[in-house]
Formats: sequence, C-alpha cells, structure tokens
Amino acid sequence: MSLLRKYKTIALVSTIMLFSFVFGVYSAFAYNIGHDGGFSPTPTVVRPLSTFAAETKTALSNAASAWNGVGLGTLVTRGTDTSNTTYPNDNDINEVTKGYRGTNTYLMQATYVTQEYVWKDNNLYWCNTEVDIDVNISYPWSTTGTSTAYDLQSVFTHELGHLLGLSHSNVSDATMWPTISKGDTSWRTLATDDINGITAIHW
Repeated sequence: MSLLRKYKTIALVSTIMLFSFVFGVYSAFAYNIGHDGGFSPTPTVVRPLSTFAAETKTALSNAASAWNGVGLGTLVTRGTDTSNTTYPNDNDINEVTKGYRGTNTYLMQATYVTQEYVWKDNNLYWCNTEVDIDVNISYPWSTTGTSTAYDLQSVFTHELGHLLGLSHSNVSDATMWPTISKGDTSWRTLATDDINGITAIHW
C-alpha cells in the first residue's frame, strides 16, 4: 500500500567523488541507508538500452548477481532491452541508458524517479519504486579491468546498491564507497559492510 509518491532524487558517480542527494539518510554503522524500505517490490528488473554491447549487458547481469548472492533471495535482475534513450524517464520501468554527458559531470548516475511509502511487515517504509541509471560515455569504460578505463561491472554494482536502498559507505573497501579509479575492479565483490547494509534493509 503506497501513501506518497516523490520524484527525482539523484545518486551519482563523479571522477573524484560519488555524491548522493538523498533526504533522510542515516547511519547506525559504517554503511548508510538512503531508503529504509529499499526497493519495492523485489525482485525488480533493470532493462538496458538495446544498443549497449553484449559485454556491457553481461556486466550488468553480473552486478545484479553480486547483490542476489548475499542470501536474501533474488533482489534485482537484468530484463529485456529497452529502446528508450530519454534519461530519466518516468514510466515505471528501471532503465539503463547512455549518452555523452561531458567530462565535468558524473561517470554513472542513478536517479530515484519515484519513491513511495509502502507497508511491509506491518511497518511503513520509504521505498524506491523506479530508479533509472545513466552511463556517461564521455568517459572511457571497460569490462576487462584495463588501467585506462573505468570498470562497468564495478560501477553497475555500486549503482544497483543505490537502487536497492543504500547510500554511500564510510568503509574504504566497500562497493558503496564514494570513490573509484580507472582500472579498479574491487567493487565487483561486495564487502562485509555492503552485505551488512543490504541485509539491514532487505532482511
């Protein structure tokens, strides 16, 4: 049961720092929760733009698998392709788009298109209900871990963490840490802090 709908809160990755513009973020541990209800409902589906290369779509699938492997069941999966190129797009579909956004802005960005208060387990929670993700192809990307490009699977894993309700972590080896460098593939593997955070939301 939803009581309120809200639009376009943004979490993004920049070349220096990832910023999360989220109201009501709190932290009881090193991880930070942006939406105490996570995403509703789960499992949810993200749909990549059809013009992404096959290896990019595989990177997205692998990123989803990282969160699904925590032991909380299936939280998010990659769905069929979309032809939509508008970002963000309020259409009740979690879409992954791309575009040349310039090198003075984000690497990859997740926009909380809609959020709602939802009753779950006899409590009222603030939940994401649509999240769109955009890849800024003004920056170099790779799926192989090359030192001259940013790792798609790593940053997809980070952004799906935002979709599922997490904000940025204070732990430097966590996937939800706000900084990444070219060639860094460490975010592909969730740290204990990431697992604790997602478990606190989707228990």
